[in-house]
Amino acid sequence: MTQKRKSEAKQKVGYEAALQRIDAESNIIWGTFNAMVTAHSFIVAAAFVALTVGKPLYAACVALALLGELICMAWFGMISRQYAYYNYWFAWARALEKDALAPEVEMVAKGEGYGRGDTVSFYSEEPVQMPWYALARIGWLAKFVIILFGLAYLALLAYSLAKIIPSC
Repeated sequence: MTQKRKSEAKQKVGYEAALQRIDAESNIIWGTFNAMVTAHSFIVAAAFVALTVGKPLYAACVALALLGELICMAWFGMISRQYAYYNYWFAWARALEKDALAPEVEMVAKGEGYGRGDTVSFYSEEPVQMPWYALARIGWLAKFVIILFGLAYLALLAYSLAKIIPSC
């Protein structure tokens, strides 16, 4: 086997490894997201129970709101780091695809353009384009959900403190 073929074989192995890392990172991201949404749902539910008992437990609501805010900050950091790795593995896959597999295989490279809304064609298929309503980056939408939870906790904190302070 020539040196060039050995190099191409190594690049193909690297490409496959990058695709596997993309898949693994995607599973980590969504596993974290699902676990955090569940955890925050329990915190919000507990806060509403604390607000609706016979004599509302405003101090418990303050504690739950602060806990929720801390978890939101940790979640934001985790998901930011996870998406950074996700993007890293895609960059590797694009580079290896370009060096070892293009022009026959350009799936990852064309996928990047498709995600931006570019019209993409491949082989003999009709060109495809992502619809405008699907162009929002999923990482930003996930962070938007975190921000919504954070705002809900701030509202809960403000409401609970407003109820506690006048009674002191």
